[in-house]
Amino acid sequence: MFIDSYDWVMVPNVYGMSQFSDGGIFSTKPYISSSNYVKKMSNFKSGPWCEIWDGLFWKFIKDNEILLFMKGSPYQPQCGFSSKVAQILFSYDIEFSYIDVLEFPEVRANLPQISDWPTFPQLFVKGELVGGCDIVSEMHENGELQTLIDEAINESSAAD
Repeated sequence: MFIDSYDWVMVPNVYGMSQFSDGGIFSTKPYISSSNYVKKMSNFKSGPWCEIWDGLFWKFIKDNEILLFMKGSPYQPQCGFSSKVAQILFSYDIEFSYIDVLEFPEVRANLPQISDWPTFPQLFVKGELVGGCDIVSEMHENGELQTLIDEAINESSAAD
């Protein structure tokens, strides 16, 4: 099972960006972009706000226990690597969130700089980057991914 991020990511951003694109007001959900994107798309200078903005971005990633940044969706992946990671996650019969980086060019452009991982897909568990397709596949084959996911789910259950 997966949770589609469309309603709480795409709709507010597309609506917000189209309604407030006059150059005077910048309105978007802070968790969908890094401060780097805001600086590139506006006249804002670096400052203390960057740490807050980036913190909100990372909070979003951490709040979604299992989050896959991929090309396409789990049921309609747009590349073989994304498909393989989605299939591995499906094999665990768990809930996971995903973001289609093809729909969000700001995420596709900026996440590699933030996560220090150059390619997609990128799998995060409990806010920590696990890796891309090769690493996820290797961890799946040797059982490490199952352990990592079980720990994340158990920690989440214990906190509830």
